[in-house]
Amino acid sequence: MTFHNLRSWFSQILIGAILIYSLIAIVLPEKSYSVENADLIALKEKVSKGYSSKFCNALGMGLSIESATKLTISENSDPKFNPSLWLSLAFSKENLFNEISKEDLSESISENISQNCGSRIGLYSEKEINEFSKYILDSLNNQEISGG
Repeated sequence: MTFHNLRSWFSQILIGAILIYSLIAIVLPEKSYSVENADLIALKEKVSKGYSSKFCNALGMGLSIESATKLTISENSDPKFNPSLWLSLAFSKENLFNEISKEDLSESISENISQNCGSRIGLYSEKEINEFSKYILDSLNNQEISGG
């Protein structure tokens, strides 16, 4: 093997190593993001189910939609007071609760309510569910403003 061939071979290995390293650097952060995103989606679903369960129970006890909404939001305003979220709080590396958008949460809550007890309040069509989602979002925002 001549010096020129050796140099060419070494250059090809170096270029290959740089390409592999670049690929790894590009792919790994995306994987990390997707795991975090999956954790966030799972947490949002768990929070949403907590809201919808309490809402449907409040309706079952005879409360109005407005009263059930207020009660549900006040009882879920702090995840420390929701036993179904305690494990998520204990093992969460970051506070993912703050990462959940209220818009996504209100949509998820509305979908869960429509499946679990929507017939009691007339949630049958997509339009009605979307309107209820806006009502939940407004209630969540008003609760934050009032400090409750």
